[in-house]
Amino acid sequence: MFGMGEPGQALLQLERYHNSGRDELAEVMCSQFVENFLSKKCDFQEQLHLVKGLRLLASIYFSREKYKEAIKTISTLHKRRNKLLKIIEREAPQLLEKITSPAEDFRLEGKVLAKLGKTSKAAKSWSSVAKIEPLHLAGLCESVLYLGPEKGRDVRLLSATQHCGPV
Repeated sequence: MFGMGEPGQALLQLERYHNSGRDELAEVMCSQFVENFLSKKCDFQEQLHLVKGLRLLASIYFSREKYKEAIKTISTLHKRRNKLLKIIEREAPQLLEKITSPAEDFRLEGKVLAKLGKTSKAAKSWSSVAKIEPLHLAGLCESVLYLGPEKGRDVRLLSATQHCGPV
C-alpha cells in the first residue's frame, strides 16, 4: 500500500479520500491499513496509528451504511484504544490530553447502533458520552435526533446548552 513507510501520511490521505466522498477507495485502503497493523505486535506509535485507522474505518463503514462491519470495527477500536491509554499512562501521561476523546468513539457507536435499530444499546453509548464529557453538545443533539426527546434527553440537551452559554 502507498505510504506505509509513513503511516501518518497514509492516514491523512485516507481522511482526505473520506472527506471528499471517495469512500469506496478509502474503505479498501483503510481496511488494508488496519489489517497490516492488526497482524503484528504494535509499539506505542503503531498503536496510535492503529486506533486512528480503526476510528476512520468505522466512520467510513457508517457513511457507506455498512453498519454491521462498523460495529465490529468499533468493538476492536474500544479494545485497542484502552490498550493505548494504558501505554500512554505508563510511558507519556502528558499526551493524554492530546489524543481524541473516547467520547467520540461512543458517539459513533451510538449512531451506528441507532441505525441498526438497537435503541437501548445506542442510548447506553450516548450515556457513556455524557459520563466522559457531560457538556458534549454534539452527543446530546445526536441522542435526541436518533432516539427522540423521550426519557429526559431533551431536558439534558437544554440544560447543557444553557450551561455552555452563548457561542
